[in-house]
Amino acid sequence: YISIRRHRQMCIRDRTKGCFKTPSECLEVFKKKGVSINSRVLNYCGGGIAASLDAFVLLQLGYDDIEIYVNSMSEWAIDDSLPIEI
Repeated sequence: YISIRRHRQMCIRDRTKGCFKTPSECLEVFKKKGVSINSRVLNYCGGGIAASLDAFVLLQLGYDDIEIYVNSMSEWAIDDSLPIEI
């Protein structure tokens, strides 16, 4: 899996209108973060909702090894045995 820190709206052009960047711009954003078309990508966020946007964009870009950690950090953070780096 690839785990990267990134802003959840990196593929949004205009938040007020809800417009996405172009597919080529979005592809470049993910490539700059080291996410290639062959990457296995696990999308997560605080609770799994925002992560679905990245999964949607990645699917539209042709990525096919995509998952969403549904409970995300809200589940991970309550388990003291799991690592968290800040």
